[in-house]
Amino acid sequence: MRLKELGFDAIGVGKIRDIFNGRGLTASQPLHGNQNLLAAVSNLSREVTWRGLVFCNLVDFDMLYGHRNNVSGYAEELLRFDEWLGEFLKTMGDEELLILTADHGNDPTTQSTDHSREQVPVLITSNGIAGRGGNLVTPEPGLYHVGKTVLRALGVDGDFPGLDLLAL
Repeated sequence: MRLKELGFDAIGVGKIRDIFNGRGLTASQPLHGNQNLLAAVSNLSREVTWRGLVFCNLVDFDMLYGHRNNVSGYAEELLRFDEWLGEFLKTMGDEELLILTADHGNDPTTQSTDHSREQVPVLITSNGIAGRGGNLVTPEPGLYHVGKTVLRALGVDGDFPGLDLLAL
């Protein structure tokens, strides 16, 4: 079951179109650089012309810093992201749900330049979806929880693996 097939928007920002070969997307913004990607997410958040999912991959963390073992660059990029996140959270509407996760980790402090961590957290915050304000960190890490959670937030019943994190 795809959001697009259900009549929802599925907007890819950054290299999402490439990752999924364009399948399932209703729109794409093929931008580069974390700051450009985050600006696009902020702009989409302010628009009221769509309903569905904005999916963004902050590839610089992996490509520019993790694979190159660039600890100081990674730290600086985290600070820039943290600054953006603080501002973004102030402007989130009651109907918005922010999910932060990854498909893998890439610790720049290890000797290897390969992906170093397979378990990553799923962080969620909302000002009002499903009557839930506040934040949630999953009891067990897993990207597979996101599909069911997004469907639940959009009011769609679906038989997907994982937990509906909004029900916790």
